[in-house]
Amino acid sequence: MPLSSLEVGQLGRELANILRGGIERKRGDKHAIAGQLGISKSQLDRLLKGERPITIDQADIISGTIGKSLSAVLAEAESDTPGRPRDRTTYPSAADIFERGF
Repeated sequence: MPLSSLEVGQLGRELANILRGGIERKRGDKHAIAGQLGISKSQLDRLLKGERPITIDQADIISGTIGKSLSAVLAEAESDTPGRPRDRTTYPSAADIFERGF
């Protein structure tokens, strides 16, 4: 079943969880990160709780603030998402796509 534009799927929630954990470990300044994204801290909190979808550009900026590449964070989210197919013989991973380009 397709998700609406405001729903966050399982992979999106795992991505948010990884980014939130990274910010907490680095003791990142959420106000500064929100400023980089051009959103309020409360909007950032909703993104990081998985209540709102994170755009690829937002994920890239947040990944940089925690010292990780976007492809590494996406690969971690893919591997940590239960129920995702593990046999990727027909579909490349998100990390592979980002490393090779679109």
